[in-house]
Formats: sequence, structure tokens, C-alpha cells
Amino acid sequence: MPLDARAIAVPDTASPSQPTPVSVAPVKIDVSRMNFYYGANRVLDQINVKVMPNQVTALIGPSGCGKSTFLRSLNRMNDIIPGTRVEGSVLIDGQDIYLGPFGTQVSHTEYDRIMLRLHDTGKLDAAYQARAPRADVTFPAGATWLCFTDQVLHAALAGHCALEQTFHLPITAMAHPDRSPLRTLERLAGRALA
Repeated sequence: MPLDARAIAVPDTASPSQPTPVSVAPVKIDVSRMNFYYGANRVLDQINVKVMPNQVTALIGPSGCGKSTFLRSLNRMNDIIPGTRVEGSVLIDGQDIYLGPFGTQVSHTEYDRIMLRLHDTGKLDAAYQARAPRADVTFPAGATWLCFTDQVLHAALAGHCALEQTFHLPITAMAHPDRSPLRTLERLAGRALA
């Protein structure tokens, strides 16, 4: 049985006799002709899904049909697995999450994969989470903040929104290139990572 995605509208009124107003909203997630590969093995074939805002979407299918692989493709968690690739388009709010600013396919370097595994390992380690130092930081509504976290294990424990954005700064442009996250990991690994 192939992966089946269905959007189910949930009315915001408790009375079934009252008609639910229908509004036309832009598509939140638009997956078109998506194929996903583990190496040469294509595990998702020509997936087309439109998810509307304020609706519940259910992925229905038997074990092994690709539901989890599809979901991990939406948040790019499959990127940390070497040898994976995506074809087609995955638009979230109209932006293709697999295209870079110049229309090129985005791929993670070995450095990116190591950092993702490091962060995920810390987040999943209950003992680390229980004893790790914590800080409460409160920002006023509408505030914008920026932090550098590549040398720190981090996780948001609460909050409304989080945005992870990578800015590319050449190591040679840094004040201390030898202290860049990439050079630090390369020293620890004993080899070049990018």
C-alpha cells in the first residue's frame, strides 16, 4: 500500500447544524513530484501532497511504506543520513526548502552532519538534559534576537517559535579563524571536514 496523505478539516464550532465557514487560504505545505532515495534505492515515488493551514493532516499506511521518511523530509532530518537525496519540490509557505538562495540544491557538509548528530544526541540524552546548565531568557513580544550556538549543545525547552538560519561567513574573514567551529571540529576529528 503506498503512502496516503489526507487533509481533514476540523470545524471550529461544536454544533454540527451550523455550517463551517470556508476561507481560501494559501497552501501551507506543497509537495510536488517528490522522490526520496537512500543511496540508489527510491523509497518515496512521485509524492504529491497539499496541506492547508488550520487543518489536520493524517499520513496513513502500513509499516515501512515511507510515512516517517516523508515527515523527516519536511524538516530535513534525512539530510544527516549520508547518501540520501530528494527530487521534486517541497514548498513551505511558498519557499522550496531544498533550494538555496541561488536556486541550487542544498546539501550538508560533513561538518553540518556532525553538528546535527551532536545536537540531536544531546537533546535525546536524558541524563545530559537533567544536569545541563540552564538559563531562562525572556524577550519582549516582537523582539528579534541572534545568538551563535555552533559550539554549544542547545535546545528550546519552551517557547512559541524558533528559527534556525545559517549564515555563511568565510573562515578567512573571521577574527580568529583557528577558533571557528569547523576548525575546532577538524582538530578534534584529526582530519578535514569540508
